Amino acid sequence: MRQFRERQWPQTSKIVRAWMIWVVVLDLLTLAVNAALLPAEPVRRMLAPASILIPAALGAELVLRSPPLWMEGAAILLGVPLILLPVALVGVSAGGEF
Repeated sequence: MRQFRERQWPQTSKIVRAWMIWVVVLDLLTLAVNAALLPAEPVRRMLAPASILIPAALGAELVLRSPPLWMEGAAILLGVPLILLPVALVGVSAGGEF
């Protein structure tokens, strides 16, 4: 198992880290589109929850560069909910009509 992880982790880590960068890019893009298309009040309410996603994704990307074995799973198990939670909170903050 250890040899398998040592051989596979570099490629797996590279893919997951690339996903985290895309998460940040897409978050910034959707925030910009929302800011351009929505009224000012919902946009202001969305900014606080949306600010959680970028540090969570970048933190996961940094941790997954060369972590100890126990930290790999912890980074993924903590990173995914911290990325999904702001997505849900942005929708709730914007209001049902948006």
